[in-house]
Amino acid sequence: MSAVAGQLATGEDAMFVRIVRSRLDPSRLEVDPQVAAALTAAVKAMPGNQSFAAAIDRPNLRSVTISTWDTQEHASYALDALGEVGTRVRAFVAQTDRPEIYEIIG
Repeated sequence: MSAVAGQLATGEDAMFVRIVRSRLDPSRLEVDPQVAAALTAAVKAMPGNQSFAAAIDRPNLRSVTISTWDTQEHASYALDALGEVGTRVRAFVAQTDRPEIYEIIG
């Protein structure tokens, strides 16, 4: 077994991906670039964050955020942890699914 495979098998140095899917409010489709930048900065400043990306599908009124984390605990944060930025983000979404958190295995 390789060293990487051994780490993955034991959970040592595990990393996690967090995926959040949302449906956008059609009346607020044009996302304020300042809100997007604030969201990116706020998530990247959180403990354990390794990366963050947000994307929107305008024709289908959908969005997704994908981030990577050093622990499952860090990946499991609530949107409220982002404070005022979280409140601003909520103004653009009609519905947000529960975060999906997966351990990265390769």
